[in-house]
Amino acid sequence: MNIENILNNNEYKILFLKAVILGINYGKSNNSDYYLDNIEKEIIKLNNLNHLNILTNLENQKTYTSNLINYLINQNYVLNYSKINLLKTKLNDINSKILKHNNDRDLPVL
Repeated sequence: MNIENILNNNEYKILFLKAVILGINYGKSNNSDYYLDNIEKEIIKLNNLNHLNILTNLENQKTYTSNLINYLINQNYVLNYSKINLLKTKLNDINSKILKHNNDRDLPVL
């Protein structure tokens, strides 16, 4: 969700503005480093969870596409040649996304 969507929805906007005020108040407090560390750890934890969900989804797509390719090959390769090639292209795309996602994970989150 981007900032524009948040600001266009009044409920999200109120929550966002309250979070900003809370952040300003924490920034003024003596424990601002403690709060900053906790928030950064929570963001990392949520990003890792999101990363795992995306990878699981991509791996499921990869398995399904591979199984479909094998099925079409076993049925009749000649009749299914164009479908198989399209699925192989899709499989390569999925593998590229998995690789990219794994490489992006190595970058710092904050």
